[in-house]
Amino acid sequence: MKEKGEFIVGKRILDDNVEHHWQEVDFSKYKVEKPIILIFGGSGTENNKFANGYAKLIQHLLGSFAEDVDILTVNYNGGITQRENKIENCAYLVDKLFVPLISKDGKKIDVKSACKNVRNITIFAHCMGDLNVSEIFSNLATKMSELHYTESEQRLIFSQIFEISYGVWSLIPDRFPDAPVFNVLSPEDEMWMKTDYFWEMAADESTDVEISSKDKGRLSEIVKKAEKNKEKPCFEAFYNENQRCFVVRDKNRLGLACSGLQKDGYDDHSIDVVARKKDWGRLDTSSEAGDYASRCIACALCNSVANAMLNQKSKEFVPFALDDVQRQMEDFVCTLNKPYEIKEK
Repeated sequence: MKEKGEFIVGKRILDDNVEHHWQEVDFSKYKVEKPIILIFGGSGTENNKFANGYAKLIQHLLGSFAEDVDILTVNYNGGITQRENKIENCAYLVDKLFVPLISKDGKKIDVKSACKNVRNITIFAHCMGDLNVSEIFSNLATKMSELHYTESEQRLIFSQIFEISYGVWSLIPDRFPDAPVFNVLSPEDEMWMKTDYFWEMAADESTDVEISSKDKGRLSEIVKKAEKNKEKPCFEAFYNENQRCFVVRDKNRLGLACSGLQKDGYDDHSIDVVARKKDWGRLDTSSEAGDYASRCIACALCNSVANAMLNQKSKEFVPFALDDVQRQMEDFVCTLNKPYEIKEK
């Protein structure tokens, strides 16, 4: 029995005899044998029911891929709000999930084998859950140093741990620039602390951010008109009637700058905004942009799982390619972005 403040990791089980379809993982017996989606939900993930809610959402997004994936969720059990508890909990997760993938008998293994192994884990984070991901990465870096992985080897291993996040409070620190990330950010997310990141980067012609010239022109237009009206470009000039999804790339950070994800309301933070029905249908509360954002998250999840499966079957290491994810997203979000209609003051 876990003490209060100790994270509980559980797996979604499609068995009606299992309460909430969610069962605690016994790490003394658990072995990574298939791709894993490791979920860090919002701060309210404090019981098994809520933990399973996130797992069910990811299951629906994965579609048929879910049959070959272990979907694990962290029940914070009171341990997310206190920093000391969070550090201890994340260290425990690294020891139980990650270290066995990069070592054998207490020693490092071949770096390409380590890369193939960590490719089995894809991380999904929402809201404050992303704070744990940063702690996981910091602890994993320490463990790799203790195992005598060189700096370049560590960077290669981190380049194969893909995080997908929605409405998070923080971004992975700059000390892990090789870790690929897909962030979904909306200026109408009232909880988001850095909502301007992709918008301002994408509209700034001096940056190296990758975005189609057509989309860059549209974003620049928004910024210029907002500045002319002495408004903040992301909020006052961009409301729900303008549904948009722009795919933006900043090195290993792929982003979906989106807006108007709900039919009604102005807060694009709830995880339900990007959920899908069991038959993969669009939710009644989701706008067209919300539907596209949900599809983009599913695209990222399925690409990562497919690559993990490929690495399990292949003798050679097959690197994860963020370029492929970007290309697929750009192909289907471009149909949403119609000409802007911004009223002049």
